[in-house]
Amino acid sequence: MAQLTDLEKVRRSRARRKLAHNLATLLLFAAIIAVVTALVRHAGDFDLKTAYSDITAEMRGGGGFPTVLPGGNVVALQAAGETLVLLTDTNLYTYNRSGGQMLDAQHGMANQAMKTAKERILLYDRGGTRVELYSRAARVCALSTDYTIHTADVASNGNFAVVTGASDALARVVVYNKRGSEIFRFSSDKPIISLDLSNSRDLMYIGFTDTSNGEFLSSIRKFQLSYNEGDLGRKDFPGELLLLVESLSANSVRAFTDQRVVLLDGDMSEAASYIFRDGQLERYCVTPDGRIVLVMGNYEKDKRLSIVTLDRDLMQINRFETDINVTDICADNNYIYLMARDYLHVLGFDGSAIASAQIGKLQSIEAIGSNLYYAAGTELDSIDTKQLDRLDANKSAASDSSTSAPASASADVASTSAQSNALENASEGSDKAVSELSKTDVSSAAASTEIDASSQAGT
Repeated sequence: MAQLTDLEKVRRSRARRKLAHNLATLLLFAAIIAVVTALVRHAGDFDLKTAYSDITAEMRGGGGFPTVLPGGNVVALQAAGETLVLLTDTNLYTYNRSGGQMLDAQHGMANQAMKTAKERILLYDRGGTRVELYSRAARVCALSTDYTIHTADVASNGNFAVVTGASDALARVVVYNKRGSEIFRFSSDKPIISLDLSNSRDLMYIGFTDTSNGEFLSSIRKFQLSYNEGDLGRKDFPGELLLLVESLSANSVRAFTDQRVVLLDGDMSEAASYIFRDGQLERYCVTPDGRIVLVMGNYEKDKRLSIVTLDRDLMQINRFETDINVTDICADNNYIYLMARDYLHVLGFDGSAIASAQIGKLQSIEAIGSNLYYAAGTELDSIDTKQLDRLDANKSAASDSSTSAPASASADVASTSAQSNALENASEGSDKAVSELSKTDVSSAAASTEIDASSQAGT
């Protein structure tokens, strides 16, 4: 009887080992399928070598955050999908979620600027001639333009557009595919202030600003990259200075002017708009769920700013005032993150103060998923937004009325129109009218026309 019992134990032990072996084989097979699927997906966008480098770099572990910042001065901190992108005045870096460095590329550009679209990164030299396209871990292509670059944009499929000067036109747009081959060209006799490549279709939207009878005359034109016989639609903005155009989908376009934010449908007809009633637009950001957070006013003059949240249809959700001197902004679906000089403030969308901390030499912030990343001093760090008490634990007792005072909510909406002030600022120059809109390349786009708005307006 004892011998039978021992045999039964042996059988069960063998069965368990066989089951564990089968499960391990199944998991390994699933992992191989996942890697192959990812390679095929990435190879559809770029070559297999680039796809492999992206995947292996993402899987490579890291030491976590904080990590020591490389040399150079921080220019921008942005997201490319789930990848953190750091641009300095000397190099371009990317990091995975574990803090592992995926890319380190020296760019050698004097006036570097960056655009991202999902996992694509476009680096270009404003006022220079160099353009470089990157995946998360490798340079895909590089080229030099014949004329100086004003602005540029990239789509998630790797297509990128570059606005330059020209000998026979005021501005020229050339669109390239991911391999750097030209696929579309357009020349303009009007200044190009902004452009955007659609991620959903082969569409491109170009924003122009001109003057007529001493007033601004802006317009947006819709182009299809496979159609070279002219635009597919147009929207004019008489009396307004166009700042930025953004493609939201194949049937939706958003535009910012010096007076309002406008939503256009696929036929380029106005679907909705929100007029700036709280002074000039200083900066803005967009949440993952599509809400827009606007920072408006003139802090130097009023020592206060207004923060307004709009939904996808440009309907106002909330408005509150703050005495924080905002120098950078980002947001996720739960919180608004405001950067001031050496301070980080976390607010609810109703203006309530959630957390605040003094962080020396704070330079830039970016929210990706459930993490807030920030560059400060010689470190690149992150914090889980579900553990914001870490910020409160480091909160400084120092009081600075221009930076650390808590935000104060206000239910009222200012009734004074900002149109006259915004136009006055625009007449002093497009760079001032743009007012360094955060997380975009609007200021460079405004300057990219190489024509001062004041000279066009005749002031």
